[in-house]
Amino acid sequence: NALSDEIKNLKVEHSIAKWNEFELYIIDFNKAPNCMLEIGRLRELTFRNAKEGTGFVVDLDSYDPIYKHLFVWDSAKLKIVGGYRFAEGHQIIPNFGKKGFYISSLFKIKTEFTETLLQTVELGRSFIIPEYQKSNFLLLLMWKALYQYIFKDPRNRYIIGPVSISQEYSKISRLLIIDYLSKYYKHKEFSPFIKPRKPFKFVNIRGTENIIIRNFEQDIQ
Repeated sequence: NALSDEIKNLKVEHSIAKWNEFELYIIDFNKAPNCMLEIGRLRELTFRNAKEGTGFVVDLDSYDPIYKHLFVWDSAKLKIVGGYRFAEGHQIIPNFGKKGFYISSLFKIKTEFTETLLQTVELGRSFIIPEYQKSNFLLLLMWKALYQYIFKDPRNRYIIGPVSISQEYSKISRLLIIDYLSKYYKHKEFSPFIKPRKPFKFVNIRGTENIIIRNFEQDIQ
């Protein structure tokens, strides 16, 4: 089919790893249009399965054309089974500025952080199709491939990216996650330069949540 033919025609330089039947490729958006369309379709189906879909037939946005794309090809079943997209700051910043990073749509980024973004790689839109989610193997395989690819270039020093918290979690659960990460893992040097465009808001109901949070903080101290 068109998809497998396109992958066969990808140059050796696009193949970055292989493990048994799984082949990993990194491509630019315009190098493999059939692959990108399939990646967008599978993203949407996978995210929709987790109640996080866009509602469109394919999940592709204005950042995809300027990002690089890692995907996993199952050569035995002839199907794409997972993917990641990423952008290297030394390519994005000179051409698009900080707005070229997807995180700029979610966070207000101060100009003082631009020099750091030049050394930063943004990761995002990761997915593994549902039938391959029984183990973490493919995720670890993608991480290993990304790590090797990213840090072979000395201009890449940091990795950054947004993380979604599912709407399936209750508001109190989401608040506890955010509170814990903010309290114990906030980066002292970089956090002043990045602020959410829409901060998480929580409405107290008869003070119950405050009691839970106080007890939770006492337990982890």
